[in-house]
Amino acid sequence: MAKQDYSGYIIPVAGVIAFVVLGKKLSSAFNFFGDSPDDKANAQLITSSSAYFSPNYWKTKSAAVLTTVAYANTWCQTVKDSNGYFNDDEAQVIGAFAQLKYKTQVSWMAERFYILYQKDLLGFLQSFLNNEEMAKISAIVLKLS
Repeated sequence: MAKQDYSGYIIPVAGVIAFVVLGKKLSSAFNFFGDSPDDKANAQLITSSSAYFSPNYWKTKSAAVLTTVAYANTWCQTVKDSNGYFNDDEAQVIGAFAQLKYKTQVSWMAERFYILYQKDLLGFLQSFLNNEEMAKISAIVLKLS
């Protein structure tokens, strides 16, 4: 009985697996499905809340309400851990933002996130969340005091 050579299948199979695993990220990154009216509305919502993601926003407010450093570090770890290699936990991110009470806290978290991970919080979120998910977060942020 002769041995069969399967070496010619390794690269194509690996390519298919990589495409399936990264399909969600590729489709949102390259916008395969085009802009719908909802996408444009979501983009506007995201833009209107982007100032609060600045690490400097809370410093411009005289009565900024923040959290403890320990809470902020735990919050940042929760947000960072929500981005997985194969599966992202969008509900975990949205839940983390729902715990905040003030817009200055969003800015404070952005500062702590940068200190801990040398990454911009808004850019990090946009790297794995689609426009609809980002719009949910933006809506939460805009409703904060």
